[in-house]
Amino acid sequence: MSDESLNSISSGEVDSQSYVNSDNDLDEEIKVLREEVRVLQDKLARSNAEQSNMRVRFEKESKDRVKYVVNNFALNVLEIVDNLELALKASESDNNIYVGVQMIYDRILDILKSKGIVQTFVKLGDVFDSDFHEVIEQVESDLDRGSVVRVISHGYMIDGTVLRYAKVLVSKGKE
Repeated sequence: MSDESLNSISSGEVDSQSYVNSDNDLDEEIKVLREEVRVLQDKLARSNAEQSNMRVRFEKESKDRVKYVVNNFALNVLEIVDNLELALKASESDNNIYVGVQMIYDRILDILKSKGIVQTFVKLGDVFDSDFHEVIEQVESDLDRGSVVRVISHGYMIDGTVLRYAKVLVSKGKE
């Protein structure tokens, strides 16, 4: 309300036009305030959505980083496993060394398994499978074409995903 309206009311003069203007001013102010509330609610909703998206993105990136670190660590450990397999083959003539190396080898595989890392088993004569095998070389063999002739190193999976492909020699077929 304007000062004039207040003065006229206090002096006893009543002007119906001033009430109409006052109601129109209030209606307009209510519209403006409602629009401000709507804008602020929209900003709040967008801010909440942005915060939620950032949290989801952060969690995914954190999981991806952990998976990357675990995979790289596991690949390094698998190099040790490969060397233990070579030591087992080389020590077959000395039973004491063989037993000791076998115990270490088995323990490492148990630890890997407890972390979700399992060896994929490939044997002589298995059909080559590009989902699990990597061909190192094709060689002449009495086995059918595409059959595994020799396993160079075993493959491993982590939580159902290939961590490392089995490296194999594959038959060119009978010639």
